[in-house]
Amino acid sequence: MRLSSVLISLLAFVLSTPAIGQDGKSIAQVPVYKVGEQWSFRNEFKLPQRSPSNWIERVERASDKEVWILRTAGGGQRTWRLMDALTGGLKNEFGFDANSANQLGLMRREISPEAAIAQFPLEVGKSYPVFQKWVAPQGNSGTSDLKAKVAAFEKIKFDSGEIDAFKIELTGWWNSGGGNGKMEISVWYAPGIKQFVLYEHKDFNRGFLDNHYVTSVVQFKPAP
Repeated sequence: MRLSSVLISLLAFVLSTPAIGQDGKSIAQVPVYKVGEQWSFRNEFKLPQRSPSNWIERVERASDKEVWILRTAGGGQRTWRLMDALTGGLKNEFGFDANSANQLGLMRREISPEAAIAQFPLEVGKSYPVFQKWVAPQGNSGTSDLKAKVAAFEKIKFDSGEIDAFKIELTGWWNSGGGNGKMEISVWYAPGIKQFVLYEHKDFNRGFLDNHYVTSVVQFKPAP
């Protein structure tokens, strides 16, 4: 896997490190977000091949119960992501409406706690189920039924240095429109930047790989 295109701001490497449990294992607790924290992402489509896409996510509101993150994609399209501050999981996604009092548009999807890819606290050896319901851009709906395992705590090498990350491996099946196939996901969660620093997704159809993309954090800016 090519990692040389992934650049992490040097500020990321001086942030907090995971806690150490009684057995000496590294543990990632629920992240505490701060207003002004910002991540820049790059998504590379391996199959089918398309031009890469980029977007920025910034924490706009944060309390002890919920966190609102504004995602701004290329072309200026904006989406709200509502995070549960107690679990660290994504709860809902909404459109952006500049004309509403709170800039909130229509809800795009509602997400249950068991849909979270990272279910805190994280430590090597932990396993848990992940069940997701989703809607494709074309309007088709479906589900993915996965089993996750925290496989390793390791350093990811980048052009600008290294960052500690928990590697989570997920395997299972997707189902949509009467079809189904195998799904494989590998993610690296970096507590130092409170984000999946690398996310690789593969879908198989009739035994053949037909969807493959890699999403990476290319820059992190801490709160001012």
